[in-house]
Amino acid sequence: MGASSGPGQADPAAIGNAIGQPIGIVGGGQLAWMLAESARRHDVPLHVQTPGSQDPAVAIATSVVLAEVRDVAGTAELARRCQAISFENEWVDLDGLAPLEAGGVHFVPRLD
Repeated sequence: MGASSGPGQADPAAIGNAIGQPIGIVGGGQLAWMLAESARRHDVPLHVQTPGSQDPAVAIATSVVLAEVRDVAGTAELARRCQAISFENEWVDLDGLAPLEAGGVHFVPRLD
């Protein structure tokens, strides 16, 4: 399994690259909710991957992938919905996500 340290957070406008480009967040808690609020103000669609249908960001996200944050298949589905993915926390499978990055998924920050 991958390391659990690493990814930080990024502002939705920075990872959206341009107004309207959809972004994804792995995690659906309070930080993802705040990012979704900011994304909404910038007209940036925000999709979340989270295990709980009652998590804070679920209520305002553009769409939701119901999957654990370490579920690489869930992150692959999230990637199909957006241009870039960032992380709410560090509890992700970095080794498992590496093939997605090698296949063109844009993670902000990068996985390495």
